[in-house]
Amino acid sequence: MPKVSILIATYNRADLLPATLDSALAQTHRDIEVIVSDNASTDGTPELMQTYVTRDPRVRYIRRPVNEGPIVNYHTALQFATGDYIAFLDSDDLFHPTKIERQLECFGTQSPDVGLVHTNYYYIDGQGRPSHCIKFVSEGNLFEPLLRYEAQIWFGSALFRRECIERTGLLDASVSQAADVDYLLRATRLGFKVGCVREALYSHRHHGKNQSTEVTGLAKALFTIYTRIYNDPEIATRYGRWKDRTFANLHLDCAGRFLAVGQPERAREHIARALILRPEWRQTLQIWIHELLCGYALGPTCDDPVAFVINWFDHLPQNAASLSQHRDLMIALAHVGAGLRAFRLGDVQLARGEMTCAVEHCPELPKYKSEFITLVDRFVSELPEDDRVGFVNLMFNKWPSALTRLKGVYSHILSDISIADAFCAWERRDLAQVKKQIITALHHRLAVTLNRGVMSIFVRSITYSLRHRS
Repeated sequence: MPKVSILIATYNRADLLPATLDSALAQTHRDIEVIVSDNASTDGTPELMQTYVTRDPRVRYIRRPVNEGPIVNYHTALQFATGDYIAFLDSDDLFHPTKIERQLECFGTQSPDVGLVHTNYYYIDGQGRPSHCIKFVSEGNLFEPLLRYEAQIWFGSALFRRECIERTGLLDASVSQAADVDYLLRATRLGFKVGCVREALYSHRHHGKNQSTEVTGLAKALFTIYTRIYNDPEIATRYGRWKDRTFANLHLDCAGRFLAVGQPERAREHIARALILRPEWRQTLQIWIHELLCGYALGPTCDDPVAFVINWFDHLPQNAASLSQHRDLMIALAHVGAGLRAFRLGDVQLARGEMTCAVEHCPELPKYKSEFITLVDRFVSELPEDDRVGFVNLMFNKWPSALTRLKGVYSHILSDISIADAFCAWERRDLAQVKKQIITALHHRLAVTLNRGVMSIFVRSITYSLRHRS
């Protein structure tokens, strides 16, 4: 049984650290060591840790004399790690009990050049309640997608082979707010592939403290990292054609982050630069719906999606003026998003009010079925799997008469949920569930038969079952 080192870097988190430690020690894979490096906390952390060290021999506590930041703190913990595999756990986040076990199982089915396995994760609030389930499909050789800033890996959810850590080296403290991005670029550039367990096995605590200074630091670090790597002669020669695409993606991401923390002037700068690099985005409404509206306005870091969109359109740069024609539609969709949030929280009256505001703001909203489906699909995909169908049923049973003309999308959305579940089941090789979900999708929408990918896994599941039955 391989040994796993779980590294926790902490500073003044005595209130949240016990839950984090308990989640690490509750792993179903028992051969672990939990190494806590403390950046000279002043809140009773040493006394707390003494109780854990006494109680469980798998816990080791190192206290640093001064606080030199989280990256140096992790480096200290890493010096004491003896495991064959290494995991990093923020001192206010949580591992789910089977996380390490499922990741080791994934390693067991992969080639030796897989250096890390990551997972889906939940955003949780201060009380530990999940709000969003962030799902990834990124696996394989990911250097090129990461280089284009088109793949995501949640560093905290990853389990690393020791060889990957040793060859990649230490985290770079000079870009501390995006050190994970830099590290993953370096690891995958060395040829390490990535595995993925498509289950939410990590919970990231969102404190509601996403201040503009933090986003400013993150943006600076990201542009430093990507400028540095594209200045590398080897990268410039081989991948220079992707530079504009990469930096446009970075600018769009930073625009969303600045809008989410109420900094529209900074967002305007990034939108302007993104459109200089990708002028075709002026004509592509879907990218703005998917990236800014769904990705940030309705994301866990934004409290008011309607204010987000109004700020966005009030601060459009000159080279984005053509987008202003979509202002009413986007504000209406933001109201729909706010209504979805209210439905999720059980406030039906508020939800109906937001949905009514959406139609009042844009009477033509029922004509935009594709955009509406995109929004609802994305929102529903981030709910816990067991809650999604019930949520859609509640929404369509309770929403206002003003949206009656959109009730026709009900079957489409339920079909999309079943299709997503079918592909997840296919990844798990749960063929019975694949067939069940696709049959459900067909029940809701016969047009699914035109989806070649869906019908391919359906036929292959049936064929496999028949072969093994005989």
